[in-house]
Amino acid sequence: MSRFHGFVGVLLASGLGGLAVGQTVVGQGGDAPGEQTQVEAATVVRCTNEPSDAAMINAVIAASQPGDAIVFDGPCQITETIKLLGNRSYSGQSRTGTVLWQGQGATL
Repeated sequence: MSRFHGFVGVLLASGLGGLAVGQTVVGQGGDAPGEQTQVEAATVVRCTNEPSDAAMINAVIAASQPGDAIVFDGPCQITETIKLLGNRSYSGQSRTGTVLWQGQGATL
């Protein structure tokens, strides 16, 4: 297990039981890639286990504001450094279904 994977495991250990009303959803899984649906409280990043997941995560974090909650949903393939910003919360949608893993051949 890489140091990154272990660190993210700690970040995501709390998980969330379900989506609450009031969220922005970003990703695929029924939505157009990268499409956002504004609801209100958190931004949910729907990963698709593809190399493009890392760029999508970075874009969501870069567009976030202090105090925002960013929630990862699904397996996320990490192929580049994820730049976590301060004054935001990061969590996983599910204790068993949210996995951030280093993509094969990626050097982080």
